[in-house]
Amino acid sequence: MTVKSIKDCISKGLRKEALREERIRGLPIVELDGLIRVVQPLDAPATLDWHTIESPRRLRKTYELHKLNIVKHFVIELLDYEMRTFHNAKIIIENTRVTIEVYTHEIDDITNADRDYAQYADLLYTDAIALLNAQNLIQPAGL
Repeated sequence: MTVKSIKDCISKGLRKEALREERIRGLPIVELDGLIRVVQPLDAPATLDWHTIESPRRLRKTYELHKLNIVKHFVIELLDYEMRTFHNAKIIIENTRVTIEVYTHEIDDITNADRDYAQYADLLYTDAIALLNAQNLIQPAGL
């Protein structure tokens, strides 16, 4: 399936984009706008891992998303998740960096709902990096 544009891809949600991935000489390729592009993999950029913060006890992680349009759609997907699960986090946006703090407010502690939120955010981030790779919007480390 061919994606018509980055806007089309993002508007369907970062987890829902339909990039067809194959392997050629060990490198993934995607079909985009009718063109086949070799994706130079970008390892997840250095981001802070999930940390446990005290008072109240909560999870925190910062993501670097490189492009403001990706930040926008990353946050929209997080807000959609919050609406579906009735579980909210503190989301701080600083240019292309997004910091998330999540905990269960009723007990001021970390629960499975918070771990699920963190896992979902990590999946969204993985998709955002894959989308950036596919669109060649950022250069891989070392090039």
